[in-house]
Amino acid sequence: MKIEELDVIESVYELKIENRESLEKEILKKVKKGYDILFLCTIVNSWIAQNYKPNLKKIEVPLDIIKKL
Repeated sequence: MKIEELDVIESVYELKIENRESLEKEILKKVKKGYDILFLCTIVNSWIAQNYKPNLKKIEVPLDIIKKL
């Protein structure tokens, strides 16, 4: 399942999440456990905002930020 909120994040920062498929799987696992998808995507967005650098075209988001919830 494609998570559209990640499309927005990629668009805003003009970059590609390299491990998007794995990240989506982890997010969906948490959604099935009752977590809100917007809450989880906000965590991803916050991590990217803190680690973003100008001219960055790709980024790998650590899955632990979702797994450890």
